[in-house]
Order: sequence, then structure tokens, then C-alpha cells
Amino acid sequence: MVNDIKEKLRFELMVPITGEPQVVYILSRVRKILDIDHKGDGKYGILRFYCNWALHTEIEDTKAIKDLLQKIKLPPKSKEHLEALYDFGLFRSFDREFRLFLKEYGFITTIYKKKEETILFKKILRQIYSDTALIIKTIKKTKITLTSGDVENPYYSFGVNCTEE
Repeated sequence: MVNDIKEKLRFELMVPITGEPQVVYILSRVRKILDIDHKGDGKYGILRFYCNWALHTEIEDTKAIKDLLQKIKLPPKSKEHLEALYDFGLFRSFDREFRLFLKEYGFITTIYKKKEETILFKKILRQIYSDTALIIKTIKKTKITLTSGDVENPYYSFGVNCTEE
């Protein structure tokens, strides 16, 4: 079973990214591997968060999510707040953990081979996440909304809104 999941993921990572269904499929296989190997909340907490968001509209709170929310909710326009927004909106932590995951499991991908592939992948990620706000189930519900912008702009135009319900 695990080997089948890994082989399916290996195939999808080797072909150029073509659209949202492929990216969601990749994220679902990554999450399955993390679940099976019990590696989702430790060093891959942010990767698991993004995989879950691609697949669900509500998720349970985790340490990685608490850390992320704490950074996003810093005083507006402070240096730390702006860095957290860029990290979140530009998928920097996602990239770090995804690359680490790929290396650990020996996966090769076209996603990071060419700048155009990376831009397309991130553009699709942004479309996936901007389609659906995410509800994080805690004592208080927190809703994160990512608004899409121009991925080809070197400064990536986007918005992040975090509200408690």
C-alpha cells in the first residue's frame, strides 16, 4: 500500500505540472505518506498544514498552526508581522519542508527544476487556497483567507486575512 502511494507520487512529481487536479493529488499523496509514517506534526507540520488545507475546509489545531497563527497575528506592519505574511503568502516554509520531504523520500520533481515550473506550481497553490477559506477548530475558530494576486510579479501581490469567529 505505502509503496503504491509512493510510486504514484513519484510519477506525478516527474511530469510537468499542468493544473490544479494534479497539484491537489500531489498534496493528498504527500499527506498520506506523512500520516502513514507519523511525520506530519513534527518536522513537517507546515507541509501537513498546506496539504490539509488543499483537501479540507476545517482542520484541527496543531502546534505548527498555533505557531503560524501567532506570527500572522503579530502587531500589523511590524517587521516580524510582514516577514510572517511573506513567509505564508510566498510559501517559503512550505517550500523548505516540501524540499526536505522530497529529499528524505528520494523523490525527484520538475517543480523546482525551472523557475517557470516553480511559478506555475505556486500560482496553482495560491488558486487552491484562495478558493476556500480555512476554519481551524480550536476553542475559538480562526478563519484564514488568502487572496490571490499576480504570481509573476517579483513581489507577489496577495493578501492574508485572519479572523476569529
